Amino acid sequence: MHAQEREQLIHYVQKRWGGPHALRLGSESGQRLTLLPTGLHALDALLGGGLPAGRISTLRGGPSSGATTISHTLVAAAQRREYVPVYIDADRSFDPASAARSGVDLERLTIIRPSDALESLAIATTLARCGGFDLILFDRLSEEHDPQVVSTWLSCMATLLHSTNTALLILAAPRDGGKAYYGGQALAHYSSVILSARRTAWLRDRSNDITGICTQVRSLKNKTGAAPPAGLIEIEVHTTTPFRVATVVSA
Repeated sequence: MHAQEREQLIHYVQKRWGGPHALRLGSESGQRLTLLPTGLHALDALLGGGLPAGRISTLRGGPSSGATTISHTLVAAAQRREYVPVYIDADRSFDPASAARSGVDLERLTIIRPSDALESLAIATTLARCGGFDLILFDRLSEEHDPQVVSTWLSCMATLLHSTNTALLILAAPRDGGKAYYGGQALAHYSSVILSARRTAWLRDRSNDITGICTQVRSLKNKTGAAPPAGLIEIEVHTTTPFRVATVVSA
């Protein structure tokens, strides 16, 4: 899909769903991915190279878990390789400053903010069907999404993503006190990769001020065949200047 056609797609989305906010589109990519690097070498090693194109991946994580930072790092890594990501801000919590600190080029990122949960699924379907993007990041499934509707949507998306070779990363929020995640068994079934991010400690300076988090990222499922289905790494996310993400443990 050419850049002009991609612009027309965004205009269609705006017209069809009442004008959700969108930023300018990224530069064109003529290549297709097999695995999309995450921007974190240890995580790429855990996954066997990155997240798979043409399939659904899930990143589970609650507030301050590091999941959002990981997703921003993935978007930045895609942009550096001249791939085109689109960010569906279903949770309406996208923080441009945080994304920029992670290396995201905001001028080349398309952000879509649907007005409700049903619209977010419909827009994602349209983007996947057209195949104009290398990565769709869906932030995030929550209590507003009907489980039966999500199950049907995932089945449709699995087919569309395969046909257009588009990678989809879905962020899933915890429910029931963290014992389960929105999307449930349907999301677990249709996901080729499932990652879980969990904060294990706060990072503090000598004044006891919080400067970041230590996060454990666990691979719970990997059906790509590129790496073992399970494993974990620990990373430190330093939110002070300069912002950085460092691997602590890889196992």
